[in-house]
Amino acid sequence: MNVSRALVLAAVPLVLSACSTTSGSTATPQVQTFDSLQGYFNYTDQILADIGDSYFDEPSELQPGGRSQYVGVMEIGDDLGVLAAGALSLNVNFSDSTVSGTASDFVDFEDLPVSGQLNITNGNIDRNADLVYEYTFVADMDGRLTTTPREVIDVSSVIFGDFFQDQAYVTGGATGEYTLNGVDYPMSGFFAAER
Repeated sequence: MNVSRALVLAAVPLVLSACSTTSGSTATPQVQTFDSLQGYFNYTDQILADIGDSYFDEPSELQPGGRSQYVGVMEIGDDLGVLAAGALSLNVNFSDSTVSGTASDFVDFEDLPVSGQLNITNGNIDRNADLVYEYTFVADMDGRLTTTPREVIDVSSVIFGDFFQDQAYVTGGATGEYTLNGVDYPMSGFFAAER
């Protein structure tokens, strides 16, 4: 499955601004959870600042084997902005070019907890991807979230992304739909993670 950069960029309205801090840490990161959107936004800004002006890692030059776990933030929203943000955990197997993971521990735009998780499955790294038009990997992201007022949200989407700085970081987006009270709405998203 290929996802076009031009098509997706038009569909993903979430805009993030990076702050000027860098972590400088070389320790293996642990999944971090926050009780506010601002906490997740600050973590996202830290990751983006660490990436800086780096260009994408070429898919054909990715490490040939091994596994890496990435932790970071998944933000989901619609054309009105970010609806919720949560903790992202991505498992990347470079040996068989697969990607899987979860996004959980969400909080909504009112900083209320959102239960449930989104499962990331069927991820595939395309080592022949043309980064002018395609992303390095694409995966399904589906699941059910329940807001504090007990509204059930079913999410059906795909995520897509690229690696940076010799696979030290990964960022990308999401596109799909969410269903609330029997009505489907377009959904977009953004994620950033570090290993």
